Amino acid sequence: MPPWVFWVQLIWLLALLALFLIFTNDAAFRHALPHSYGRIPVEVPWFGALGGSLVSFTGIFNHNRKGLDPKSVPWDPKYNIWHAVRPLIGASTAGVGCVLLLLTLRAATTGTVTTDSVTFDAAAFVFGYAESAFRQLVGAVTNALFKPSNV
Repeated sequence: MPPWVFWVQLIWLLALLALFLIFTNDAAFRHALPHSYGRIPVEVPWFGALGGSLVSFTGIFNHNRKGLDPKSVPWDPKYNIWHAVRPLIGASTAGVGCVLLLLTLRAATTGTVTTDSVTFDAAAFVFGYAESAFRQLVGAVTNALFKPSNV
């Protein structure tokens, strides 16, 4: 693994930590942000970026063992850039994933959907961390909306 991959990911993680500390300790900064984007809390992209950063570290540590674990898969350089932008991808998949989650919750219930920000924050982290969960949700929504029925 090129060392820059680790350092870029560490900078991302430190930046996310700094943003968290500013958000929690600076009331002016917090009040300058919108509370939500419609029904989606403002912190959703942050949780997705955190999930993306942490899954990138998982890949860095699991695939860079240099013979320490005979079962580990060696580092694949085609993922270098993927690791560098993974928090941005996580923020994006989290935002879209939470909108799709809200859409499916509304479709599954007959009344008003009651969710709190913790629900969306947890979902955002999962969508940022596990791209496969996001892709499965996109597939399910696509099939529900656009798949022709067998009539």
